[in-house]
Amino acid sequence: MTLSMDDCGRALKYVIDSGAFDTIRKTVMEELKKSTSLRAAVLAEVEKSATMANPEKRQGKDTKHILDELNRELKSTLTDMTTRAAWELLTSDTDSQASKELEVKVLEALNRLAEKRELQQQQQQKQGEAAPAAASSTPAPGPARQPSAAAAEALGGATGTTTSTLPTAFLPAARPTGAAPVTASLAPAAQARETQQQQLQQQQQQGAPPQRTAPRYGLVGNS
Repeated sequence: MTLSMDDCGRALKYVIDSGAFDTIRKTVMEELKKSTSLRAAVLAEVEKSATMANPEKRQGKDTKHILDELNRELKSTLTDMTTRAAWELLTSDTDSQASKELEVKVLEALNRLAEKRELQQQQQQKQGEAAPAAASSTPAPGPARQPSAAAAEALGGATGTTTSTLPTAFLPAARPTGAAPVTASLAPAAQARETQQQQLQQQQQQGAPPQRTAPRYGLVGNS
């Protein structure tokens, strides 16, 4: 598995937050104390130090003063030696307990990162699959239907009569807004009325009594 710098940083943060470094540090210190090679190297540095090589510097001084002088003289050298020995314990392929504990914690951190990444990918995949399904399940809006009362009102407004008492089941669909008014249906009634008025005028001119015709009623109103 290829790891990026971000993955390494997240794994290190997990190991630190889990408190594993405290346990690993104690294990490293115990193994350093038991290391015979490190002990021999420290002893060799102490024996060849200037403090131990010159008996006159130790004369008349107690152990505490001698140790303080050795610390000032060998502190940097012994620190480097101990750091290299600790690094070898953590990175070597030997049966080091510290390296085993560190390996377990690092693998645990990487597994946690892989599980978290896989879970995020599954959630993104589910969201991607749910979006087209939701879009296909939404019904398309149908054409708006005009109520029958609006149709009756539109018809009544075209003829100038009241249509509240007429049944609306047989009325035509409402005309669109802005359409030209319907006047073709009024032409026969207007022509009949004009013919009747002409006949009445002729009869009056001839002196004959006017003839009364029965009123005609249409679907829309009196014509």
